[in-house]
Amino acid sequence: MFGFDRWYVFRILATILCIAGLAWLSLAYLIPAPPSKITIATSLTGDHYQVLGSRYQGILAGSDVEVQLRLTDGAKENLRLLNDPNSGIQIGFMQGGVSNSRLAPNLLSLGRIDHQIFWLFYPAGDTLADLTQLKGKRIALAAEGSGDRV
Repeated sequence: MFGFDRWYVFRILATILCIAGLAWLSLAYLIPAPPSKITIATSLTGDHYQVLGSRYQGILAGSDVEVQLRLTDGAKENLRLLNDPNSGIQIGFMQGGVSNSRLAPNLLSLGRIDHQIFWLFYPAGDTLADLTQLKGKRIALAAEGSGDRV
């Protein structure tokens, strides 16, 4: 009818199937799927980052991603684990300013996901107009190894 015989149509269809198959194979092997299991370094039980990790665990479970939480001593240990390729940690929570590109050249930040609130309590008789007035005074911070101390 159009001057095409059945072998010509067969060759066209075979060519299309081969191209589609090669495209599928190249996408499957060159662009791998995201992992279905990740480990997040959080903080001590009940601390803010542990609670945040639990929330992400629930959110990602809806996308069939298994999330394991590893309890740590805080941001300093999280940074150490992220810098160690054999630690098994893919994600870690920490405050901004704990590290930089010199201390962790192979790490990427996803950006800010949460705001960290700091409370400052001092005796009622004292008046503070600026944090620089705390210079030389003793202050209590979070646990050893946490990002607050860094």
